[in-house]
Amino acid sequence: MTRSLQKAGLSFSDAYEIASRVRESLESFEDVSTEQVRSETASQLRSRYGLDVERGYSIAKRHPGWIQVRDSDGHAEWFSRNQHQRRLEICGLPQEVAEQLTQTIHNRLLKTHLSEINRGELRNHTVDVLRTEAGDEFAASYTAWHYFIRSGRPLIIMVGGTAGVGKSTVSAEISTRLNITRSQSTDMLREVMRTMVATQLMPELHQSSFEAWRALPNHHQFAEEVSRVIDGYHRQADLVEVAAEAVMQRAFREKVSLLLEGVHIRPSLVDKIPSETDAVAVQMMLGVLRKKQLQRQFRGRSSEAHDRRAQRYLDSFDAIWNLQTALLDEARAAGVPVLVNDNLDSALTRVMRTITAAVLADSEKIVALKKHKTT
Repeated sequence: MTRSLQKAGLSFSDAYEIASRVRESLESFEDVSTEQVRSETASQLRSRYGLDVERGYSIAKRHPGWIQVRDSDGHAEWFSRNQHQRRLEICGLPQEVAEQLTQTIHNRLLKTHLSEINRGELRNHTVDVLRTEAGDEFAASYTAWHYFIRSGRPLIIMVGGTAGVGKSTVSAEISTRLNITRSQSTDMLREVMRTMVATQLMPELHQSSFEAWRALPNHHQFAEEVSRVIDGYHRQADLVEVAAEAVMQRAFREKVSLLLEGVHIRPSLVDKIPSETDAVAVQMMLGVLRKKQLQRQFRGRSSEAHDRRAQRYLDSFDAIWNLQTALLDEARAAGVPVLVNDNLDSALTRVMRTITAAVLADSEKIVALKKHKTT
């Protein structure tokens, strides 16, 4: 069982732990069927690691076949369809396409009667299948990701957008897919700053982003409500951006990847990245372009998470909508990609393609520089 769980993508220690739990849960039965073992294993995987890992295990059991992948150091691990599919999704392929191509690759490996393959051969095989089935773009993207990951260089991802557009959900999925362990919300940075700075000193810091205008001493002088909302937001973002820049600077110094998300991620933040860094920085702005959909998402929060004070968002919906309009316009003017989050799966595909495009562009730039040096 431990080996079958390793094949589904678990490490040896995690696989051994799950196998032990399954044994303990079934030890009271005198006779245990194979189906019982599989069902209990799937249940344990789902409760501990989520549906994706359980799904990988189920696929592995339906499609038997053991292939070891060995790297240049001699270390070997079982080929995992779940992990391989994830690598294809990173390139911007939709989940169902990535799953289909991974199965195609595995089936072809089985037909060759291979019990072992080195990682370089697997990569070349994957590139060939991608080029044939998905096109040169995805084959090039897969190769670019391979060399970028091997380089050990950091990836800095910045996700902006107003309340309710799904920044936290999308960012969590990005971190999982790219194995980014360091992430930071600007809302949390603002909360920390609030505990350190008195309201009397920086009153705009102690308001929501769409209500920061209330702390402005001259807010009654604004002829339009839209103008005061935007001005208040920028006053607050100026303050929070100082902390956000400090978080990025530390990531640069330590050469670790970072995901920074929040309403305070403005197009101007990318200008704070030092030119000498070798990090690849990707900035994007999420948006929901239909008012009714954004209102539904706030109502969903109200019923599922009362502590998020979703009713206050609904009461201030016009201010939030006007702020989003301004932020999206600023992003477009600055050349920052605006990604519509009308459907999570589609939005994640767009997000991964945006990140992959930056990695691919960086790879092409490095190749061009190498050619220039040799000539």
